[in-house]
Amino acid sequence: MGPVKTQEGLLAANRQKEIVKLTLQSQSVRVVHLSKLFGVTEETIRRDLEKLESEGQLKRIHGGAVPLNDGSMELPLIERTVQNINEKRLIGQKAAEFVVDGDIIALDSSTTCLELAKSLDNQSIHVFTNGLPVVMELGNKTSMKVLCTGGFFDEDHHAFFGQVAERSMEGHHIDKLFLSCKGYHVDWGMSESHEQQAMLKRKLLLVADEVNLLIDSSKINVKALINTAPSDRITRIFTDKGALAADINLIEKRGIEVVICN
Repeated sequence: MGPVKTQEGLLAANRQKEIVKLTLQSQSVRVVHLSKLFGVTEETIRRDLEKLESEGQLKRIHGGAVPLNDGSMELPLIERTVQNINEKRLIGQKAAEFVVDGDIIALDSSTTCLELAKSLDNQSIHVFTNGLPVVMELGNKTSMKVLCTGGFFDEDHHAFFGQVAERSMEGHHIDKLFLSCKGYHVDWGMSESHEQQAMLKRKLLLVADEVNLLIDSSKINVKALINTAPSDRITRIFTDKGALAADINLIEKRGIEVVICN
């Protein structure tokens, strides 16, 4: 593990991002070493590790931490953008067909919802989002009114989170919410590995009439760390042709419409 250029009192959020990077690079980190590296107490590092574990960023072990299995980690936006891109594009294009003039919609910061945004015509709609790429994509569509949550900017997700983002939804109404998730299981519902993602999506779900879940088939039957919403909160699921017939049947038995995008 090489030295990290830092200073005593490095902001907690930045320090924690460095800890995650070091954990991935070295495959393990020790509390004693991190304490010396960042110039903070061992107790501070233990609190950092506890918070990062609660967010699904790593796994604590005695005296330190190790990475989670790759399937449990929340990837940065630049990596998620190219992951299953053909399926995401088809899903986004199909979901865009369900948006009509006059709608008030919300899009989360997922790469699948970004594909939806790219497929929208210059319609007379209101769009609410916490995703900076979505804002930039729709910003030149003059018939749209785009509202951004604001809040703490997360550079890995290119999105806004935190209390400011969550409070921005109070007093608003959403006709159609479009969102993705880390995993979906018919019994567990939608789930996330990132705590702030889950908290923001719960707030969106509170003010939405219709809930549209956009997931490629690799996310079906996956249970991530943090439950976001039960299956009965979902109106419709958009997925790709890789979804198994048995899984589709179970989902439809819950009263959820399944749209296969191909």
